[in-house]
Amino acid sequence: MAITFGGHVPLKDIVGRDETVATLWAELEHHSVRMTEFRRSGKSTLLRLAESKTPKGWLCVRTSVQDARSTLDLVDATLQALHKHSGPRRKLLDALADLTEPVTSVQALGVTVALNKDLRARPVEALRTVLANLNQTLEAKKKRLAIMWDEFPDAIEAIAANDGPQAAKDILSLLRALRESDDSQRVRWVLTGSVGFHHVTGALKATDLINELVVVELPPLTRQWARWLAESLLLGIGREAQPVQSQALADASGGIPFVLELMVKQVQSDKAALPETLDAANQLLRTAAGGLALGANWTPLLERVDGRYQDQAAAAEDVLDLVARTPAGAAEIRRVLANYHAVDGRVAGRLLDLLCEDHYLTYQPDVDMYWWRHAPLRVLWQARRQGKAKW
Repeated sequence: MAITFGGHVPLKDIVGRDETVATLWAELEHHSVRMTEFRRSGKSTLLRLAESKTPKGWLCVRTSVQDARSTLDLVDATLQALHKHSGPRRKLLDALADLTEPVTSVQALGVTVALNKDLRARPVEALRTVLANLNQTLEAKKKRLAIMWDEFPDAIEAIAANDGPQAAKDILSLLRALRESDDSQRVRWVLTGSVGFHHVTGALKATDLINELVVVELPPLTRQWARWLAESLLLGIGREAQPVQSQALADASGGIPFVLELMVKQVQSDKAALPETLDAANQLLRTAAGGLALGANWTPLLERVDGRYQDQAAAAEDVLDLVARTPAGAAEIRRVLANYHAVDGRVAGRLLDLLCEDHYLTYQPDVDMYWWRHAPLRVLWQARRQGKAKW
């Protein structure tokens, strides 16, 4: 099997995610959902797999809205996704025919669709109309529709920046109203993001507009599937591993695919011997983490503190450094924040909550202790912070 690092994985090569896909579709029977995981954790791949396993009685429309810069862009991206499907899904076109018009696409040298001229000035109202019409069509055909918007928080941030915060809140309010309306009960939403929803809705003071969405998590691969992936990645660079070697790599990766990719890339670069113990695999990870080739592409979770925590970025970094050295109790962390950053207990509690929501830390209440949620990412963090950490 040839594996392309960071590339578009063929559906037949996606493994270890069937249970999560089943969970996603089970939740969609009753609720719309959201999923926030760090970049390159496999969200987009999961959505592709979920689309390929659409249950009977459902239609599925999947699109990335990361490049949407306005409410109109968001609506147009959704229309494009609805129109591109063939087969039974084309039955949806009847619900959209009066709302859209063809548009010549210079890049694709073809024809796309967009809202007609009468509705382009009122994209929020138009989206409501589109979905109401879709719901009627779905009701008549006894079908349900899952609309999967990938990287949705990026779009909301861009809309707030370009159209203004109120426009972004209007979209969130509309979607909340639609999810609760009898006019769209046959439509479910899957909203995913690498940027935490809490950062975006918190800045807009609109956390109440998504808090009814059910959270579906994307866990690391199991030991067995991580071992399979390690073997496949090694075969992709012409290396065949013994079971003990592939399992050592898998265990050191914590089941995080991009960490396995990083380790195998290091093996390829150094023509290194394959590790036969967990200690040796962990040393390989530390070597890879400290290498000059380690850039933002390989550390997607670890580049967000400055941009997301703003005036509390230094405090957040110190907490992550402290807990990376050793698990720490809440009282100890609060003392550090008070002594080094003059942060009071309330602000410290909120900061710790954010670090947990962003998947950096995990909290065990029975012992009042914080750990790094993923041990391999702790190693990457320490490599990135070398020479900067106080501890």
